[in-house]
Amino acid sequence: MTIRLRRGRTLLVLVLVIAVLAALATFWWLRNGRYVYGRWVWQPEQIELLPDMRQAPVTGWRTSTLDLGLPSPTANGSAPTIAASNVPSDPKPLIGASGERAYFLANSLASADPEWWLAGIDTGDGHWVFDAVLLSTGTVAPTCLLNGPDQILCVERSSEGGATIIDADSGNVIYRGPTDIKANNGSLNLRQLGPYAVATSQDKGIYGIGDRAETTWFVPGDGSLTAVSDARVGMEGSVLSAQRSTNPQRGDSVVFSVADGRPVETDLEKGASLHDPVVYPGGFAANVQSEDRRYLGTYFFDESGRTLAEVDGRLVGSTLIDLPVIALGNSDEVTVFTPDGFRLLDVADQGLNRVGTTLFHLENGTREFPEWRQYDLKTGAKGPVCDFPMHRLLGTDGSALVFETTNRQAGRLASARDMATCADLWVLPAEPNSLQRIWRIGSNLIQLSADGTELSSLVPPRQ
Repeated sequence: MTIRLRRGRTLLVLVLVIAVLAALATFWWLRNGRYVYGRWVWQPEQIELLPDMRQAPVTGWRTSTLDLGLPSPTANGSAPTIAASNVPSDPKPLIGASGERAYFLANSLASADPEWWLAGIDTGDGHWVFDAVLLSTGTVAPTCLLNGPDQILCVERSSEGGATIIDADSGNVIYRGPTDIKANNGSLNLRQLGPYAVATSQDKGIYGIGDRAETTWFVPGDGSLTAVSDARVGMEGSVLSAQRSTNPQRGDSVVFSVADGRPVETDLEKGASLHDPVVYPGGFAANVQSEDRRYLGTYFFDESGRTLAEVDGRLVGSTLIDLPVIALGNSDEVTVFTPDGFRLLDVADQGLNRVGTTLFHLENGTREFPEWRQYDLKTGAKGPVCDFPMHRLLGTDGSALVFETTNRQAGRLASARDMATCADLWVLPAEPNSLQRIWRIGSNLIQLSADGTELSSLVPPRQ
């Protein structure tokens, strides 16, 4: 009898111990475990880091506009320039980049009328990609955009509105002639959508553009580009985009490929619709409604439309961090998720930004006087609070952040700050109201001289 009682007590103790351990495990999972696992399985895309930026960079290679194949100076000595301008409505001088190759709009006064040229340069060594290509003549510059990895499309902003298409590798002119696509307001408006040029038509949809400046594929919708994810600093953009439907009462959206307009077919139940999607490298997330308008939650998809996970919350999005951000309840917090549906971090519902695995959360302040708290997304650890101008971030070497100065009267071109201490590292001066500019192309920093006649690289000083 005594032996049976002892066995019964032992069994009861074991049951109680197991119950306590299970409760502790459940508490740990709900409080920390699901975040630890999400951080462990998350494999973020590698970003292109700048070289060491702890010290002020110095000039590396130098390339003049003449080296790029533009015409020699005129009799009055006016040299061709990269077409930078301090007039906000003028086209930007940097058309775009593919890898380390960058393409610029340039101008020349070698003839009676201003000439507009396309110049290509390898930012790794400063050599030209091809001899500069004459685009058009006249006082108004054309608008040029990348159209995929191998073409550049330029549309004149004059009333005639002709187009030129150039092979991005050889500089050969593929097409020069009329087009219905307008660089200014029109029925078909030229826009950059990821790495491709598209034509948007309000309340009709989005068209692809072919190699004769004609419309090709078509995705019906309201013609909006509001759901497009921007490529963040040092990261590749998504191959997908999204557009709202023409029915404002439904408010649904379609996700499609920016390369060929192919809609992404999801594996959702029949009649279910996507709302407020956010695309990012590797897939997308969206709020989902059933056919009878019942809210089903936030779903995560890969690029093919296969469902990876679902969460009982509402996607609030943030294209500044290229990760899904979801409100899970009625609190003031939101949760940052991995692309396949695992939790990373809870933060207050305010401004967010991301550089690699570091999340920047705007705790308070304004754009002019920000207070950005850093979080390590791989560990959840808090970092310092710094007043970084994140909206002007050019790039990072992993420990220093480099910022562009956009105020042309400020007398500075760029500056760098230490991520760990918030301290100033260096400032590059600039001539006020000059044509000096700075860009990040891949892992290279490129600057334009004050008179617009020379491009050069910025590299770490020799030790």
